[in-house]
Amino acid sequence: MAFSLISNLLERRIPQIVGLYLGASWIIIEFVTLLVDRFALSPHLIELSMVVLGALIPTVVLLAFYHGMPGRQDWTTVEKIGIPLNLLAAGLVVLFVFGERPLGAATTTVMLEDEGGQTIERVVAKTEFRKSVLIYGFENQTGDTALDWLQLGIRIGLSLDVDQDMYVQAGDAERLQARLAREGHPEAVGMSVPLMASLAHEQHQDYFTFGSFSHERDELSVTISLYETRRQRLLAERTFTGADGLDLVDQMSVQLRRDLGVPESYIEDTKDLPVSDLLSADVEALRFLMLGYTEVYLRNDWNKGMHYLEQSVAADSTSVLAHYMLAAVYLIANEGEKADSAARVSLRYAYKLPDRWGYDVRYFYYSYIKPDPDQRLTIARMKVRLFPEDIEAHNTLAVEYWRRGEFDSAIAEYERILQLDPSQYENLRWIGDIYRDQGAFEVAIRYYERYTEAVPDDFAGLRALGDTYCYMGDHERGKSYFEQALVLDPDNIGVLYDLGTAEYNLGSLDEARERFEGVLEIATTPQDRAAAHSRLSGHYKLLGRVREAIEQKELEWAEREKYEPPALVLVNYKLESLQLFAAAGRESRAFEILRDAEAELAELFSQQIHAGYLWVYLELEDAENAEGALADVEAWVEREEVANMRDDILRSRAKILELRGAYGEAIESYEESLELSPRSVYTRRHIARCHRQLGQLEEAETYLQEHLVVTPFNPDAHYELARVYDDMGDRDRALEHLRIALDVWSEADEEYEPAQGAREMLTELEART
Repeated sequence: MAFSLISNLLERRIPQIVGLYLGASWIIIEFVTLLVDRFALSPHLIELSMVVLGALIPTVVLLAFYHGMPGRQDWTTVEKIGIPLNLLAAGLVVLFVFGERPLGAATTTVMLEDEGGQTIERVVAKTEFRKSVLIYGFENQTGDTALDWLQLGIRIGLSLDVDQDMYVQAGDAERLQARLAREGHPEAVGMSVPLMASLAHEQHQDYFTFGSFSHERDELSVTISLYETRRQRLLAERTFTGADGLDLVDQMSVQLRRDLGVPESYIEDTKDLPVSDLLSADVEALRFLMLGYTEVYLRNDWNKGMHYLEQSVAADSTSVLAHYMLAAVYLIANEGEKADSAARVSLRYAYKLPDRWGYDVRYFYYSYIKPDPDQRLTIARMKVRLFPEDIEAHNTLAVEYWRRGEFDSAIAEYERILQLDPSQYENLRWIGDIYRDQGAFEVAIRYYERYTEAVPDDFAGLRALGDTYCYMGDHERGKSYFEQALVLDPDNIGVLYDLGTAEYNLGSLDEARERFEGVLEIATTPQDRAAAHSRLSGHYKLLGRVREAIEQKELEWAEREKYEPPALVLVNYKLESLQLFAAAGRESRAFEILRDAEAELAELFSQQIHAGYLWVYLELEDAENAEGALADVEAWVEREEVANMRDDILRSRAKILELRGAYGEAIESYEESLELSPRSVYTRRHIARCHRQLGQLEEAETYLQEHLVVTPFNPDAHYELARVYDDMGDRDRALEHLRIALDVWSEADEEYEPAQGAREMLTELEART
């Protein structure tokens, strides 16, 4: 029977026809592969060809069975039914498998207008065909610590080289620097595969690589391993040996792109500058560059880093990255002219870098050297158009829109990031923050809830929900979210303080105080101790214990200087604390800090100095000098288009008007500020104070009651409300609120003026019959 079946199949020539069909299919697939490689078409076309040709095999068998014998055969019922069914099934399979896959060209052409107004044309890979790879460090196994700089050098060189390829995007391990430091691997070497995979997953990288290097017969031997992030699966492991380390990086880059599936014809035909052109052909210049990078970014020794970087540019005056980094270091060191010179050199040679890096150099220049918000926005938009799948590019553009107050556009960019990569869940929080800051609490809550559903093991979403409910005055519910967040991260300083604040607002003042003062005991790192001192300073200020608040501020600064350059600590933390010193009667110390800032900081930070003077003069109620400082700040805000500071300007202008007795105009300015920052409860207190001065007591009461919904035990609000009720002739209610304020201020410094005024008012009210 078997012989008869075989004989029948041969007589109908089924094996021959099917064999010819399979041979022709192989030729078609090879031809499609050639077309895909040659013309940069979608690689899905190869799979499509295989699926279609495979799905049609039943039709080929039917045709061979009924028409394979010599002579003419009529069409049968089986064929008339079977072949259409096979074609229909094949069509459904293709639709199901390839319905949402792009099957056209893998590239697209974009037209751009650069910051100079010139139109340029670029061919870029479509988002669906780009692959992202996070490149970790290469461990030094030579036993020679003098070669440690290669751990970073190979990593950066490989990232630069790979980034020339439009099909591959090298991830940025520097974004992980804080996490790497906490894990004990600041140089991104010596980590376990699961840890590297976890970090790569957090950064939404498809693949990750790491490696090592050693000496082999007086030559350098470098091994690189490529892993798939999702399955932690080793895809390839290669070893390269040679005398020239930069040449080895070039070889590694080419092989890495092959292992990632970049079309061979594209690799062969595309422009691929050697790493020596991208970084430096001078080994000493490269070594000094990596040593400088290590000192600045990994060890926070900016002076030593500057020394190495200066040696790097002395050895190679065309090294783009060395000049780029040196410009940033000079800025922090208040060497404005040197920073400008170094930045201009980096711009001159930026063409040597891959486009993505080149845009970063230009963005830096227009952000810090020659600030120009329009140029900065143009560059951010160009980068998004050229690299439409680049998450960081969209994030930069979103921040630009946010700075300008174009919140809808910022939200659109964050939404675009989520479309590109739905796992970029943190963007849900950024969108929520924008809505929350605009007072759209219900919308913000929806985004935070989406975040907590997507990332249930992250405390950040629960903390954001807690903050939002507290802003709405629902402190009990806010507290419950903080408690849930604390379960996920029991030693988180920020959450502990948020929980303490919620307890304070619920009337548990002693418990809140104990929680605040106990946080320092669990702070183990300089970063945590700095955060603890900062929040504790704010709490002491609320209690009127200003001397202790200042002590905590100074302790915070000392901790921050352990991991940040002193100049940045001065700009970001000291200048913003000057009102505290003025409130404590230590205005001489405040002015001393300002004079230090004028001597130590570059022109880039002049706006912070002007703002510092403004805050001090406002605290001292010096309207004339405050007005002069405000003019300087306003000029900077308008020049830089920093929309998120306009509410501060309006509030400062209102305070100056109030100091001059123009209470009606002050109210108008305060209300404009409130429109920009709807959740600012303190602005409501300022408005209430002006209404009281005008005798508009009911309006003042309304604003203060709104204030107390959010901060039920704010002593300043209760003191102001007591004055309002006193003016209304309601002695009992005035005493009620005055006693709440003085209960909070029970341990206030004797010289703290608000507490002094409240005590005097209490004595006066109690003396009345």
